[in-house]
Amino acid sequence: MTCYLATAGEPDPELFLQWATEQGIEVLLPVSLPDHTLAWVLAGQGDPVPGRHGIREPVGPRLLATAAGSADLLLIPACAVDRAGTRLGWGLGYYDRCLAALDQRPPVYAVVHDADLVAALPRDAHDIPVTGVVTPAGVRRFAAKTG
Repeated sequence: MTCYLATAGEPDPELFLQWATEQGIEVLLPVSLPDHTLAWVLAGQGDPVPGRHGIREPVGPRLLATAAGSADLLLIPACAVDRAGTRLGWGLGYYDRCLAALDQRPPVYAVVHDADLVAALPRDAHDIPVTGVVTPAGVRRFAAKTG
């Protein structure tokens, strides 16, 4: 699975990451690259270091962005998510590029605060909807779009 290291104001998945490690679950964490794409590093290989944009990043051998496609689940950060699965990120498009590059996309859940699950957000053509949302109140899967 994938997860992330929280910045100030984001829901912090640290306890979840500790639990996953204790359960022997492999977790990939993102590294921001200069071309606004992501690489991935297996969690637990050392203490995180400041990366691009001041975001803590894992240390260790880097895997290509497409490594996320081999995960069973992607947990990703968001600024807001609407009830149709539109995810608003922080404006640089790292996750949209990553998701678009995957031949097979595992379920993608955005992690936000309860107040950040909103009725509607604008969606651009490059925005890839998420499967569901995780908030402190619980997990919600969005209805799949048909036809």
